[in-house]
Amino acid sequence: MLRAAKRARRLLRLSFEMNTHLREESPERALTKDVLEKLGSKKEEQRAEAEAVIGELGPFAPDALMAVLRKEGEQRKQHMRLMWVSIVLMAGLMAVLAATGGVENIASFTGLISVFGGWAAVSSASKNAARKLAEFDDVRAAGFLVEALEYDDKQLRELAAAKLTLLLPRLKASDAGLLTAEQRACLNRQLAKRDIDREAPLLLAMLKALEQVGDERSVPAVRALAEKPGSGEAAARVRAAAREALPAVEQSAERWRNAATLLRPADASAAPDDTLLRPAAGAQTADDAEHLLRPSPEETS
Repeated sequence: MLRAAKRARRLLRLSFEMNTHLREESPERALTKDVLEKLGSKKEEQRAEAEAVIGELGPFAPDALMAVLRKEGEQRKQHMRLMWVSIVLMAGLMAVLAATGGVENIASFTGLISVFGGWAAVSSASKNAARKLAEFDDVRAAGFLVEALEYDDKQLRELAAAKLTLLLPRLKASDAGLLTAEQRACLNRQLAKRDIDREAPLLLAMLKALEQVGDERSVPAVRALAEKPGSGEAAARVRAAAREALPAVEQSAERWRNAATLLRPADASAAPDDTLLRPAAGAQTADDAEHLLRPSPEETS
């Protein structure tokens, strides 16, 4: 019996280690789209089931949620590219049909536009993942919540804005890699879209973040905010903060430019292959080979 108990404990420990390794290496495997969709279910038991699955992930829950959002974001980008290629091709085909008298067939193509739009739409799983991620005090979530500011979900946008007000000021220059290029572009856009009178706390938090992780496109966005009209005291405070933040944002943009310069490949035309190894000026030719190595008089005697 004692041996069986030891074997059971060993198996339990191995199972725990395997599950921990799985969550560390690939946490998104623990969260399926079905689980995330249940988070927004109207049925309490389904929501409880999904919450239990996420709860079992423990400290790896934010990683799992971010992994899902990252994967869904890449899929939306691919769908967006396919959508635009399809629309361009469809527009050309419609022009040909209109020119050849096939106007009655055009209507059958216009209905596909809504289908393409659905491809690029944010899924309910992504919205639920972002909503759940906002519950964690994890600065790595900032980029994903910035994207959530543009989701077609008012309640989620408000939740993301409230959380970002707390997370964005905590970003440091060393955290620049936490935001993708798309997320920084979204942050720059939101700086212009937000109401300077009613959303001053969020705008101030964005300015703090851009001082640390802003890029070249952040500079004109901050300059525009420094001149954005607004009648209240909050607007004046935001404009003053934008003017004060501008030098730091410019320095951050300079860091991005320097990093891009360091990563830029060398100009191949500056050093062609045939000049990598070349003889020194005045070198001996092949005809003078006998003079390159010759015995001394002592050796010839």
